[in-house]
Amino acid sequence: MDMLFCQHIIIDWEKLKLMRQEQAINNNNKENKKQVEQDYHISDLVLIVTPTSERCKQCKLSSPTKGPHAITQVYANGTV
Repeated sequence: MDMLFCQHIIIDWEKLKLMRQEQAINNNNKENKKQVEQDYHISDLVLIVTPTSERCKQCKLSSPTKGPHAITQVYANGTV
């Protein structure tokens, strides 16, 4: 029963579950479109960005990055 009206409500839980899964997949695809493909090689130099939570503890003029650091190993999935 509905709380306001005297009528029964029928909910298709499977359809609701599928709609939520589709929305999650669409959101992931939208976020992944913004990513830039990186191709790392050994001895490349990279900068590491300091998270904002750590930057607020430092002085205002400190650099937002650390490095440059040389890459020593690249894994099969592209991570360093």
